[in-house]
Amino acid sequence: MKINQNIVKSMKFLILGAGSLGSIYGGMLDIAGHDVTLVARGENFNVLKNYGLTIRTAEGEIKRHIKVISAPNQVDAIDVAFLTVKSRDTDGILKASAHLFGKTSFISMQNAAEKDEILARYVGLPHVIGGVSTIGATLVQPGVVDYTETAYNWLGELPNGKSERVKAIVDILNEAGIPTDHAANITGIKWAKLMGYCANSGLASLTRLRVNDALQDPFLAKTLIMLVKEGGNLMRASGVTPEDHAHLFPIKRIMESPEAELIQEFVNQTKKSRETNVTPSMLQDVLNNKPIEVEETFGYVTRIAKERGVSVPTFEIFYSLLRGLNRHILNSYD
Repeated sequence: MKINQNIVKSMKFLILGAGSLGSIYGGMLDIAGHDVTLVARGENFNVLKNYGLTIRTAEGEIKRHIKVISAPNQVDAIDVAFLTVKSRDTDGILKASAHLFGKTSFISMQNAAEKDEILARYVGLPHVIGGVSTIGATLVQPGVVDYTETAYNWLGELPNGKSERVKAIVDILNEAGIPTDHAANITGIKWAKLMGYCANSGLASLTRLRVNDALQDPFLAKTLIMLVKEGGNLMRASGVTPEDHAHLFPIKRIMESPEAELIQEFVNQTKKSRETNVTPSMLQDVLNNKPIEVEETFGYVTRIAKERGVSVPTFEIFYSLLRGLNRHILNSYD
């Protein structure tokens, strides 16, 4: 499915989940003049509908009144749909989007390792574009999002490759102030993002420390390095070569560099950095007593490692601890 370059400016976007990340995409695309519809629920829907979206940045507040609906079946023709709900809500929101299948390009920016495989089972692989995001954002209250880190995004054909339809969307995102690369190797980038996410989020969620705070402790920095190295070994066993991508954890360098040197580097960098306000999404859920995406991330890694005979003892410990934490949250989750 190709997008006519002549109608790029009139593309319609649907944000399937106007939480922290989805609100950033929707807000920035709306500011750039594109046709955007947000899907939200509960009090977040009420605030967005009645008062609009507020994005708080270091430069000040941005307020936008964007079309918002409570279910995707309330909208008709859409060119691109960004899937930004938590993994536990994927089935429900895609079932409500069935009328768009075959006509819309779907892009998942979720953290789940198998997000694109799940999406393809619903909409068909030809209608899925691979996506990766490291944007930092926090939904601090209904309708209000802290845009904590601009970071970076990648889009590419699956399993790998470039295309005109992807380029069209990449150009739009860049014009909207959402830095995005047209990636030829989206599968490798997805793996690198997964390993960095697990290392950052796992450490933060179990210590209740933001990443920069955690990495100032040499013992915690060592633990993160152990996770990344185990992840890199699994990548190799899965046929993916660990590489150093800008804006992502330098997995190749971490695997090849002396541990003591890396620990000192992490400690020095984080002590100098002022970006201590970035809270990983998993830690946000823990602090808000919401279920965490442990099965979709750590559970996936430990399962695939067992299938491929790769030793990942640090991942297994984190998975056990996070699974126990998630069980406790589920028992008290309303």
